Amino acid sequence: RQAVREHRHGYPEGCPAPSDDAGLVRDDVFGRPGLGVLLTEEEKKEFLAIDPNNRANMVVWRMQSIVEHHRRLGHVCERGAFDIYHDLEGCLEAFKHMERIVSTKMPFQYLHMVNFLLFIFVFSAPFVFTTGFKWLSPIPSCIVAISFYGVAEVARSIEDPYSWTKPCHDLTGTGWRLYSESLQLHEASVADVDAVLAKNRGESSRDEQVSVDDVWLDAGESVVRVAVQPRSSVRGSVAHGAADIALLSSKRPDEAARIDAAVQRGDEAGGSDGATSAATRAREANPSQPELSDAWHGFITDIFRYKKTVYGEIIPQVLLAFIIGWVAQLIKLWRCGGQVQEAFECPVTFAPYAHSVIGSVLAFMIVYRFKFAYDRYYEAKSAIGELHCGLRNFNIGVCAFLRDAREGEPGYNRKDVKGAKERLALFMKERTELLRLSGLLFGFIRHVLREQRLGYPDDPDPGDKQLLLQDKRGAPCVGSLMRDAAEVAEFSGIPFQNRANTVVTRIQSIVEHHRRLGHVCERAAFDLYRECELVLASLKSCERVVTTPIPFQYLQMSNFVTFFFTYSAPFIFTVSYQYISFFPACLLAMAFYGINSVGEVIERPFNWREPNHDLTGVGLRVWRECVQIHRRCASRDAETLSAHGVTDVAESEPFVAFEELARRAAEPPDVENVLASSKELRRNFRSRRASAVVMANELASREYPRHTFSFLTGLFDGSNETLRRVVPQVLLAAAIGAVANWAKVHMCGADVKLSSECSVTFHTEAHAICGAIIGFLLVFCANIAYLRYYEARSAVGDIYHGLRNMNIEFASFLRAPIAGEPGHVPAKGTDLPDDAASIKDDQLELRRLSNVLFAFIRQALREHRHGYRFDARSRGGEKGVGDGKFGFLRRMFKPGKAATFGGGTGPVSEASLLDQDLCGEPSLTTLLTDEERVRYADVPVGNRFNVCVAEIQRVVARNQREGDLYEKAAYDVYKECDRVLSAFKTCERIVTTPIPYQYVHMVNLVLFFFVFSAPLVFTVTFKRLTPLPSGILALGFYGIWEVGRSMMDPFDWIEPCVNLTAIGRRISTEAQRITDAGRKRHSVFANGGKVGVAERIARRKPTAFVRR
Repeated sequence: RQAVREHRHGYPEGCPAPSDDAGLVRDDVFGRPGLGVLLTEEEKKEFLAIDPNNRANMVVWRMQSIVEHHRRLGHVCERGAFDIYHDLEGCLEAFKHMERIVSTKMPFQYLHMVNFLLFIFVFSAPFVFTTGFKWLSPIPSCIVAISFYGVAEVARSIEDPYSWTKPCHDLTGTGWRLYSESLQLHEASVADVDAVLAKNRGESSRDEQVSVDDVWLDAGESVVRVAVQPRSSVRGSVAHGAADIALLSSKRPDEAARIDAAVQRGDEAGGSDGATSAATRAREANPSQPELSDAWHGFITDIFRYKKTVYGEIIPQVLLAFIIGWVAQLIKLWRCGGQVQEAFECPVTFAPYAHSVIGSVLAFMIVYRFKFAYDRYYEAKSAIGELHCGLRNFNIGVCAFLRDAREGEPGYNRKDVKGAKERLALFMKERTELLRLSGLLFGFIRHVLREQRLGYPDDPDPGDKQLLLQDKRGAPCVGSLMRDAAEVAEFSGIPFQNRANTVVTRIQSIVEHHRRLGHVCERAAFDLYRECELVLASLKSCERVVTTPIPFQYLQMSNFVTFFFTYSAPFIFTVSYQYISFFPACLLAMAFYGINSVGEVIERPFNWREPNHDLTGVGLRVWRECVQIHRRCASRDAETLSAHGVTDVAESEPFVAFEELARRAAEPPDVENVLASSKELRRNFRSRRASAVVMANELASREYPRHTFSFLTGLFDGSNETLRRVVPQVLLAAAIGAVANWAKVHMCGADVKLSSECSVTFHTEAHAICGAIIGFLLVFCANIAYLRYYEARSAVGDIYHGLRNMNIEFASFLRAPIAGEPGHVPAKGTDLPDDAASIKDDQLELRRLSNVLFAFIRQALREHRHGYRFDARSRGGEKGVGDGKFGFLRRMFKPGKAATFGGGTGPVSEASLLDQDLCGEPSLTTLLTDEERVRYADVPVGNRFNVCVAEIQRVVARNQREGDLYEKAAYDVYKECDRVLSAFKTCERIVTTPIPYQYVHMVNLVLFFFVFSAPLVFTVTFKRLTPLPSGILALGFYGIWEVGRSMMDPFDWIEPCVNLTAIGRRISTEAQRITDAGRKRHSVFANGGKVGVAERIARRKPTAFVRR
């Protein structure tokens, strides 16, 4: 409650109580129950030393530590303990959602642009009303202002649901309801005990009566107060603690007394920041996020703000509109004079008919374009929140589960002081290592999303090893978390996209080692793994946002229509606006290009430009929270040792190492010393990784260009198949326009001014009505197509995620026992024991089968339906290969067939897919054995991946029965297989469920008659220029239709499409790296000659290795 309300807004206006951090913890005037009653004095001091946003996490750790203690004592079963743990996780996840809501407001650039357009529209409307309403013009003017500004203010009032301003959510009342309901549950659990005690005492005295109240926030005329109404009276119970008695007693202080006490405490403490305004607090919470003014005159002053707006980006567009506005007026004066009253009186002035038709379509396109961008922006924020939750929950779990036995728990020995100290040192070192690895994990994720793709604002091409060492925009820096130069060199040899997977594999190897030793139970180990999985899933979501720009074809078509619409509009305005035609022309350019610019900014949520998601700030917050949790856990261990008479714990090696890690993370890394110790790092320190360059270039090739004059040059940028496909329609519409004008002149003369004067000219009413409907239908189809395309990207991401998780599980869980673990068999010489060799063979076989599984899915979605690609790049994805291997494709198939079969050669026989697989990497020609080819030849393409999944499950089940893989890990492999098959089903649904033919046929029919009859409307006013609006209309409508069609099948060979070849190559290379990382031992229990100690502290029977 305090994190989302009081720490952001303080107390309600008019409350004199100090709302600084100390006041909120010690008094908490508007809390029911308040922290002043719930916390002891010692706890208040402890929580004041912790970041406000981390206090909820610390409480969860304490609760989980209590539950884990009772689980070890046998007071609560394992399933019950972990149900409680999951509920606590749910609370923290909900808290993160609340934070996301209050910290992810509508981008300032968008609100500023809307505010500007709203101001111009509302306060120019009176000049329209005065013609018809005359002296009554103020009435419609006020109604328009109330309507538009009223809606805007309603939206602003509900944007922050956790403020003090209504409408808001009553967190005080919710907190009291939670407390009273929980209290009643606890009272019910001891009802029998209370009854026995009451019988022994006789009748209860009146002093033992306590009351349960209803509590809610009541907004008075000037201040918000807490309303309290007695609801029922209950007797005292053994379930009541000291805080309950203080809260329920009839002698408790009222609200006024609580506020007076808080004011007195603040005065004694020397004042506070209680006078700080809510706006100031909000700015302090998000210093980089500007907001619209709250002042009464803000709607005027805000439109003149320039900093952090999109004004700077649309200056060229507005200047061009300004010039064309003047040019249109001068041409009109030169050609027809200054007395033109109607558009038909001058051949260089246009009637608004064509623009009214195209304008509705353009408005839908721009709105949907911004919606796509904002959806990506918010999805990225949600994914970062899940990543934060995963890392935090992992560290809470590590601190709660990975510890030595405490008093009363199995394995605890009060007399074994030396052993207790050794065990604490080892557990402390292990937790510190896991903390370090979790910091590295976030750092590598940050690199993938930002630095490796964009570099730095002042250095766009940083070296790969420079990022690993300096990491000047990281907090904490990756270089500060590196152990030594050898570790830097090790990670520099791993592809940057696979470093996060390598770190997770290391983490899982450590956790699995402790599970086999019995230090953590199966459920705890598995929950820690699931948190790592959540982090990787969040990374995949963020990667999808980064690597799935709004298709180039959609943006180019939208910009085509916007350009012609905007810069032909001045020839309409010049009739009525005359010498100020430039003014509406500039406003129109600002409106359309301004909203487009806002969309361009927010669809890149991890770029350096605001509004963006501050990965550095998120990383620093996650690190600080985890360090504080680990430090409190270390203090708890010190308290355990103090029971053995050990008092010098703070000076011991593990505590010093932990504090040294925290200190290093807060300082820049010593790059010079690291480089001095490694000649290899110095050699190519500034060399950028080739894969990062390829990824950046490949993304840039699929994005619409973004520079000062891209609104003009981008219209002719790239190779857009959509534009080529609409050339026939544009040419036909232009030809019909020329014929329509010739027919009008031939039959009715050149002086036709109204459509009713000639039999071959049409009125605008029918086209105006139908144009809006058809435009909406076309944009709606394009929206559906984009959603299908994005859903396909998400589904393929799930396939990748499932296969990646399976390979991490094979590397972490499916391995032979190492020294110190139950079932370990020492190797004789250089040969592995038979069991270890068998496990290694199964691990490699499962890795191969995961590649085969994706290859079968790829073929079912693409090659079996569209065949191979004509282009020689089909094998290499974005890299390309020579022409030799694919030359026969161009000789055998005519290029014209490519469009028919989605850019491919057409369906390929099932036997050819097994024998050749020309577009696969890795290809089935190398993955399958001859025996497997024969076996799969009898299986339909649509069922081969199911057979492969069954084969994976058979190998996993065999290892599980033999004890090489514990039950939960084996079950999770099954769940990941289920994830992969479910994602494939989504992909299959997308490609087999097109928009119904009847709908497509009807749209085509209506579109044809609409577009090619429009020239008969335009010829009245456009005369000889009729082919121009006719061609633009055809380009806009048919262009949008073709854009939608191009995205309907995301698994063909025509862009935009999902590059299944590149994804398969990434799965294969990452699986190899994950396997290599899993073969190394990373636990301090498995290194440094500590096996004896590790064996001594194994307290419970392991469940990992029971080989028959």
